[in-house]
Amino acid sequence: MAKITKWRHGLQKGNSPLAKIDYKTLDNFKYSEDLEQLEGDVPLQTTLSSLFLDKSIKISGSGSDIAVTNLVTNSSAYPASTVLRDHRDLSNRGDSGVIRATASYFGDVIDDGSGGLEPRGGPAAHGSVPFVLDTVLNTSISIFEIDVIIEEPLSREDRLHYAIYLGTSSEGVRIYDDILEGVDLEIGDTFNWSFPEHSNLTAGMQLHVEMLLDKGNKGDRTRWTPLKVRPSEAEPDKIYARLLAREYGFKYLAYLEELLCAEYSLASLTDKNTLHFEDCSLFIDVDEEPILFETTTQYEKHIVEFNNLKARVTALENP
Repeated sequence: MAKITKWRHGLQKGNSPLAKIDYKTLDNFKYSEDLEQLEGDVPLQTTLSSLFLDKSIKISGSGSDIAVTNLVTNSSAYPASTVLRDHRDLSNRGDSGVIRATASYFGDVIDDGSGGLEPRGGPAAHGSVPFVLDTVLNTSISIFEIDVIIEEPLSREDRLHYAIYLGTSSEGVRIYDDILEGVDLEIGDTFNWSFPEHSNLTAGMQLHVEMLLDKGNKGDRTRWTPLKVRPSEAEPDKIYARLLAREYGFKYLAYLEELLCAEYSLASLTDKNTLHFEDCSLFIDVDEEPILFETTTQYEKHIVEFNNLKARVTALENP
């Protein structure tokens, strides 16, 4: 008790353990006893994986997406969205300034024969390079694991940091990161890093990627070093890595009103193998051109499928 009294007396005398910047931070955040919540009056910038709703939901950045992860099932949802481009740019105030609603599309797991995707081919027989990579994506991918061969030992006390930045250095905007501890491996072992959320990356992105090793220097980024890994045989100055990833992209969404008005115009049929749309688009990828069928059977099957779809949509609208 004497120590507490002495500490409080020190605070009264101005001998505070808090710096001026700490007081400024506290001034901007207040606890409301009535509402039982913390209130802030300034914008808050956090890491890419820092918003948790109790132990149920986590919201995090995931490359080109936002991931909403169910912490009970460890499954992630990627919300659909409509995009408005920057309207301060006058060229975006027309139709080109609106990107209609899209949803993330996840296709098959990619396999180039290696059990995954080896962007720079197989590993060299020996050698060591730091895990720092600058690359431009040729295709859109959704990465859920990266495998490398390590060239320095890892102990359970080490902390690994994986990050993807836009641009050619860590000074760019960070769009994905993950932290891992408890890895115990020797030189020459294969290190399989599975990510809690996919890193969803689109073709054409210029990316800077790092895997950094922190040996007991938490918080002191200047002392983190790139992990030493095996190089690629085809490109010995670059890392070897095998990615486990899915095909990835965006699909435009059809609105309910579009589905309801997408009637087939039977009166405009020129022959049994050509299908015309009225002034609406059921399949967004169709550029308002007729659909050609090789046989009458294909055409009739398509009519049946459409009528079944229309019945389901009508049932949703009139439960």
